[in-house]
Amino acid sequence: MTIQFTNKVTSSTASKRAIASNKMKTLSLTTISFIGTLLVYSALVTHNSGGNSNAFSKRRELLSYKKFDMPITPGLLEQKVAESPLQCMSTPEPIDDWGRFEGKTIYMLGDSLMRDQFKAICKHGNLNQDVLEKEGSDKFKLMPSKFLLINFQKYVRMCYDESGSTRFLYRYQRYFEPSSVSLVHNLYQDYINRNSPTPYTIQDPDAIYFNGGLHLLQVPHTGFRPGLWNVYVGVEHYVHKFLNEAFAVSPNAHVVYMNSHSICEAKFHGTWGDYLLAVQKDPMTVVANCVRELVNEYGEADIKTDQAMRGCITSPFTESGVLNINHRIESSIATYMTNHDLYTKRIGCVDGHAITTDRCDYTRDGRHYPGLVPQELNSFTMVLDV
Repeated sequence: MTIQFTNKVTSSTASKRAIASNKMKTLSLTTISFIGTLLVYSALVTHNSGGNSNAFSKRRELLSYKKFDMPITPGLLEQKVAESPLQCMSTPEPIDDWGRFEGKTIYMLGDSLMRDQFKAICKHGNLNQDVLEKEGSDKFKLMPSKFLLINFQKYVRMCYDESGSTRFLYRYQRYFEPSSVSLVHNLYQDYINRNSPTPYTIQDPDAIYFNGGLHLLQVPHTGFRPGLWNVYVGVEHYVHKFLNEAFAVSPNAHVVYMNSHSICEAKFHGTWGDYLLAVQKDPMTVVANCVRELVNEYGEADIKTDQAMRGCITSPFTESGVLNINHRIESSIATYMTNHDLYTKRIGCVDGHAITTDRCDYTRDGRHYPGLVPQELNSFTMVLDV
């Protein structure tokens, strides 16, 4: 039985699918020097002195005044956009032929931006849904009505047509977890074996579609999310390990990255609005709070202050922070391609940022754009066609 995709997006099928932008975004960081009382060190001293005035005085003498040459993220000072080393594709046209996915097996790994695309595919295709779970269970869970609401990271979700020739498997991940690809692949193999008369080896996925980045940026009050500072610092390493794992699982697959959405700061209200105002009006206090939280989590001995300062400055949950993390990830993928000629033609990029830039009318929270998911999926198919 062929896949029953129905197009529920109003669009002109006669319109040409065009690439709205192959432009690349990089962040040209402005280097500034400043001398003065460093609020970060004041925060560190207050936290670690334990009320000891001698300790306070010693740390203040050693740390309070120091000259730094630090890259300041545009948005805190200024913003410049230049060419990116990675070509990312986008189109303003929504997908009008959902049947282009017919007969494909696609692994989708990422945060809620990727999950929204997975949900759209399952919905428009009227596909069957399964939840794949192995830990401590002899059965896989079938939760047709709740499969998108269960424990994020423990399960793999799958939707498929009745013939079994078209399958989409999704796993939630906040960043580039190298083991995710193998986890999805192995659970899929187990699922096939459990539901087939005789065990057989599954075919490699046609594509591995992934994203990540937003969860590596700071959030109000807490700064970096627990456990993710080291990922932010070493994101290039994580990206390379993820790509290695993807091609180890499926050497012939298309591996496609989607960069993070543009941030519509005008939609930040309440706590998020207060955070944005602080970033704009008093950025060094935001940086001081960020570094203090890192010291609270990791300890002063494990935090390199220069690195913490730089990381806290370049990672606000704002448009400038997204530009910065997108650029780092895209540069990392471009470097990987330079050193792995065999896979260069199998790596692609969807420009989710370009699709969502200046589209505040499509978002309620400033970062999710559900009405533009069809454009993202159309861009994804364009990358597969290249």
